[in-house]
Amino acid sequence: MVKQPKGSAVFEILLVAIFTIVSGAIVGGLIGCAIGLFCSIGGSSGFTPTGNNTCVSAPNSCGQTTSGSITTTYSCPSGYVLSGTSCTDPTSGGGGKGSTAITVAADAVSSCNATPPPDSQCSCSSPANACGQTAVGTFDPSSASCNAATPSNSSCPAPGIPPGSGFSATPSTIGPNQTTTLNWSATNSTSCTITGDNGFSHTGGASGSVTTGTLTQTTTFTLVCEDGTGGPSASRTVKVIIDPHYQEI
Repeated sequence: MVKQPKGSAVFEILLVAIFTIVSGAIVGGLIGCAIGLFCSIGGSSGFTPTGNNTCVSAPNSCGQTTSGSITTTYSCPSGYVLSGTSCTDPTSGGGGKGSTAITVAADAVSSCNATPPPDSQCSCSSPANACGQTAVGTFDPSSASCNAATPSNSSCPAPGIPPGSGFSATPSTIGPNQTTTLNWSATNSTSCTITGDNGFSHTGGASGSVTTGTLTQTTTFTLVCEDGTGGPSASRTVKVIIDPHYQEI
């Protein structure tokens, strides 16, 4: 029988020791993963990390959030000892020369101490009235709606109809069975109506023009502009004179 040199025997012992250490760690990790205890580092749920261990809560119904701090806890399975962020099996590593303890990563779970503000703190706006005004209220969780009521149109500013240019007839004097054009322009108005004492009637927007049709007698026209239904109004009148001797130049 040929004897191996002492150096070769020492080398084999060293290989066995390294194999034991590596295989022990691998087996321990596989066992931990198999039972679902060690393979996740954990994560944030329902909040947003913002750096430096700070976070913001999940939003409420209107997107409001609060700020807080992040706390991370680590845990090990039964029989393992927690050391920092690792778990060690205290029963391993005692098998003699070359053996090592099984150590795996602990399960980490992060949480944020910030909670979403209650929906009752949500500010909201009502639909606009005719002149664009809104009211501010709060979100009502029970009805999932805003409790702010639309302001009445009566709170809108009154229409403005400038004298002369605000309502005019061109021409203002005509002959019998001729026509004229009524022109109007108002501010802070959603609609305007023109009526004549001859039965004429026309409804339009805040500005415009309309032909009267043939007139047989002097007629007074009244312009009434309103800022939203039920809102404030303003009026102007213009008289179209019928002159039997009128001739266009």
